[in-house]
Amino acid sequence: PPITMSKGSSGSKRSLSGQAEPPAAPQEKKTPKPSTPAQVDKLLRRSLRVVVGGESCPTNFVQISATDLGGTNQLSASNIGLAIETRIQKEDDVMVFLSDLYSRLRDEARAAKNRGDDPGNEALTAGFQQAAKIAAHRVESQVKCRDEIIAALLCGISGKKIKPEFCRAVLGLVTNTSVVVKALAEAGAEAMRGKLISQPNIGSQNPAIPRPPLEIADELVSAAAMRGFAEAIQYLGKARAGPILTELPLFQKPPLSSAENTDNNAQAQEVINQLQGGLGGLFRAMAQAAGRSQGRDLERTTALGLACRAGDYTGNLALIQEIAGLLKRTQRNGLEPRLADLSNRIKALRGALDVLFSTLVKASGSSRDAVLQWIAALLARSADAEATVRDHRNIPSQATRLNACSTCLKLCRPVLDKPEREQNCR
Repeated sequence: PPITMSKGSSGSKRSLSGQAEPPAAPQEKKTPKPSTPAQVDKLLRRSLRVVVGGESCPTNFVQISATDLGGTNQLSASNIGLAIETRIQKEDDVMVFLSDLYSRLRDEARAAKNRGDDPGNEALTAGFQQAAKIAAHRVESQVKCRDEIIAALLCGISGKKIKPEFCRAVLGLVTNTSVVVKALAEAGAEAMRGKLISQPNIGSQNPAIPRPPLEIADELVSAAAMRGFAEAIQYLGKARAGPILTELPLFQKPPLSSAENTDNNAQAQEVINQLQGGLGGLFRAMAQAAGRSQGRDLERTTALGLACRAGDYTGNLALIQEIAGLLKRTQRNGLEPRLADLSNRIKALRGALDVLFSTLVKASGSSRDAVLQWIAALLARSADAEATVRDHRNIPSQATRLNACSTCLKLCRPVLDKPEREQNCR
């Protein structure tokens, strides 16, 4: 039989002679070795997917010369920006490449930091920072790159894989905020309307007078666009972006009431004064709001109106017919899931509206005043909403009013049910 080692009562191994063996010496922890310049060069080449000089070029790699790197064959933290500028000249889709490069370099930098490789971490960090700086410069100077970043933020409507963390880093480095905010506002207002679906109008129609179909927004697309817009304002810097927004037509203060009804202007101005004095006066303002104007124009000509209008099912003939068909069935198994889906869509939409309004209110004093005046204008146009005889052209849609009411209540959360704060709002 094979000879085995025996164990004592304490569990220590004993030799054949019965004597305990000395315990194994503890293994010494290996001190991390910092990367040499050659190893840093290798790290950067692998991340950028480049070869320098006359080396053989693998698939998906690009060859660059020592001249492109300032006269050296070695990549380092000092010339990584030159290497990236040269590398993107070979790319058709620059922003997507820079986004991927940013992620690769950042991940490699984290790994280098975790293993204690300071030179590698320094070079890789310089790399992803340079990638973001180059992208920020292109966003400011080139319409195509600017549109791609904005499209990536507004629910990825470009279909390209530009990552959110890259967008955040790029917008944070933008210096010409004005040009980016203007482009963002134009694209954002359109995207907040959602993926529009043409629907015929409901009700009696004169065949001799053709009417254009209604446009129905997809709530989830609208919600994603609102959140993306709010995040973009935060990335750009609310203090910088807020005042610029209020200079744009889509975000300017709307008229409180129509020019024809000047008697109500003073009352409407009182509404806005109460709102500016604190959101606690909102409910008194609801009772005192008056004045007539084109309520539907407020929805179509302002960014907040376009946002709040999403979720209006009154013109969605296909949905109405679908629900009516489910109600007629003896077994209504499909009704509850469909209603639950609609409820979840509205919940997502209102959650995004809360983020949008909150961001604009906190961005700057001018943007806060513009939002509050928009709410006051909506209230003034909603005075006849429950009248027996009403002109729907002069009244905002029910969806707009409900969405705005829900958002107003969310804005009041910091002061509601807190007596010391409610007192400050009166």
